[in-house]
Amino acid sequence: MTNEKKSNRLFSWDILLNPWVVIISMILGIYIGVYDRRIAIQLSPFGNMYVSLLKMCVLPILLSAVAYSLGGLLKAHAAKTYLKRMLVVFTVTLVLTCMIGLASGIIGRPGIGINEDILGKIINNSPQKPDMEIFFFQPNDPYDRIPGLLKFFVSTIPPNIFYSLTNDRNLQVLLFAIIIGFAVGMISTKHSESLLILLDAIFNLFSKIIRWIIYALPFGLFCLMADLISQIGMDILLSMIKFIIVFHVCAILVVIINTLVIWYRSGSSFTHVLSALKEPVILALGTRNGFATLPSALDALHEKLNFDQTSTNLLVPLGLTICRYGNVLYFAIATIFIAQLYNTSLGLPGMTMALIGTIFAGMATSGATGVVILSMMAIVLQPLKLPLEAVLILFIAIDPIVEPMRTLITVHSSCSAASLIAHRPETPAHPASKNDDGILDETQELKIATTVRQ
Repeated sequence: MTNEKKSNRLFSWDILLNPWVVIISMILGIYIGVYDRRIAIQLSPFGNMYVSLLKMCVLPILLSAVAYSLGGLLKAHAAKTYLKRMLVVFTVTLVLTCMIGLASGIIGRPGIGINEDILGKIINNSPQKPDMEIFFFQPNDPYDRIPGLLKFFVSTIPPNIFYSLTNDRNLQVLLFAIIIGFAVGMISTKHSESLLILLDAIFNLFSKIIRWIIYALPFGLFCLMADLISQIGMDILLSMIKFIIVFHVCAILVVIINTLVIWYRSGSSFTHVLSALKEPVILALGTRNGFATLPSALDALHEKLNFDQTSTNLLVPLGLTICRYGNVLYFAIATIFIAQLYNTSLGLPGMTMALIGTIFAGMATSGATGVVILSMMAIVLQPLKLPLEAVLILFIAIDPIVEPMRTLITVHSSCSAASLIAHRPETPAHPASKNDDGILDETQELKIATTVRQ
């Protein structure tokens, strides 16, 4: 009788995560955003509160997952093999993502056929223009005097880790977690094993909290969608509609490719893969925050698709923080758009510069938000002698529309890259079994040894 009541209670909560409930809540939010902007503005703080609740658990999960996984791999003597795979897979996937974006821009021609008079009128009359003047000419940050790529590397070093933790400097926190993981993995004492147990406990604790917060997803998406739709200006939307369509078609193509890769690597049915990735996809589109999806992405790969937890806990945060696939894809299409807008032919040398610059610009957006992300396009455009300032307002205006899909690409591609690097689920998990590299066996030995010590 008690078990039956418990089952009914769980079912009543789980219905909040039913896809139809989530879709209906998003449709209602869109309706409010279109027809009642006043209510949408009032709902905005609640949507921001929901995202803040999710982000509250992100840094502890990021720190504990990366440090625990890297420390465990080093103790199992598997880090070198994983490092080689990571370098190859991350590099290849970034290049392919960028090439897809450049090709989509060339084929889709989003910068061709735009009325220049209407475009100039939109830019000159934009209410965001004063903010742009402050952004470009006010020296708020001493890092602004450092060149773009060098600034990226300088910004990875945390001068004060507590400041980084409290100010969402995810890239700095990631580097700190990697250093801790290396230190724990290199120390062969009982104390380092105790620290690994503590890190694992922290990860499981905050993952549980995230699961509770997810039950409020329909309400959070309702508020977020209402606020998002209310921000869109119709004039700019109509002028940039071709660019928006090209980007979303390209993004859907990338999502399909990622899904096929995960399907092949997991050995599961295609419908099961879609079901497993459903929650991180919805969170990415609704919250527009890649790190808010981290717990559900890890859960999808390990719990639902059975990829090795130690490797996925390391690889997915690295992908979300460093690779930034969504921004790379977006910058590639935006570069072609601006070149077409100014009737500039890039040629093979220009396309090569765009390819390299786009990848570095996307990586340089790690830890950046808002206008700062879009301003990183200057890293690509300056060597190509293409202006950014005049059209940046257009990208700012449509950012609420494209940001959800940009976030989804980063999350989805990070999961796909992790599935290529991690061992396939069908590999035997018994410590006595052997596979091609022996990595899974040694990792399992570490887990068993830790359990025995407990």
